[in-house]
Amino acid sequence: MSVRSVSEVPELLKQAVVERQPESAADDLPRIATTLDRLLQEANGARRSVMSRETIASLLRLVAKGERLAWARSHEADNFAHSLTATVALCARIDPSELCIAIACSPAGEASPGRAWSNLKPWRPATQATVDKLRRWLDVNSEHRIRLPVANDASVGSELMKLPAPRIRWRKGVWSGSNEVFVVRIPWSQHDEFED
Repeated sequence: MSVRSVSEVPELLKQAVVERQPESAADDLPRIATTLDRLLQEANGARRSVMSRETIASLLRLVAKGERLAWARSHEADNFAHSLTATVALCARIDPSELCIAIACSPAGEASPGRAWSNLKPWRPATQATVDKLRRWLDVNSEHRIRLPVANDASVGSELMKLPAPRIRWRKGVWSGSNEVFVVRIPWSQHDEFED
């Protein structure tokens, strides 16, 4: 065991702190994009109609540009005869500098965040009860809810679009167009409004 002088201790502590600092936010963007893509591909499964990466990027942009809540569903949600599931994505502003996005599989008939995540059921975003449920749901950390700085939305969207083609069983007739996107003006209390 080597004995160090007292004067060496502050320098050793500095080195330990530098070595343990988290990666910069820029280094984290590809990981966030890869995680979002994994969630998207899991939710899309092997269906013929899927949600696109472009739809996820558009949700990020909408919320980053000032909307409090936006969500989307793959178009099969209105066509129950062709699929038993649909993909649902929800993006919400948590505070002025952070947003949260989640992606899941939902029963296809009338797919909504309430059908994708049981804690948000019933999905009636114009009611205070749903707003309260949504707030509680957003406060819970989960590997299926990705939080990121609002300032990084465009970079994450760009990284998402650069990823290699999804590893799903593409076949004739697989289509990612016509996803429905909804912007919801939820009745947050006035003291919670963000200044942009």
